[in-house]
Amino acid sequence: VVARLAAGRPVTVAQLFAAPTVAAFAAELERAAALPGPADSTPIPRRPRVPRRPEPQTQPSRKQEERQWTSV
Repeated sequence: VVARLAAGRPVTVAQLFAAPTVAAFAAELERAAALPGPADSTPIPRRPRVPRRPEPQTQPSRKQEERQWTSV
């Protein structure tokens, strides 16, 4: 995690365990930092969220169902 913050680049787990020592890992990070980065690192803007349709408070029922429940 500290290496990711210091290098400003993502560090994979494979890179971490490929180096036999901390010094070799640091050398790998320095070598990777010298490589050109991505061309454009600006985030892609999100599309606006589509509003959800409001849920009805009660479900409409048919007359037959209403009669069944009111006669009970």
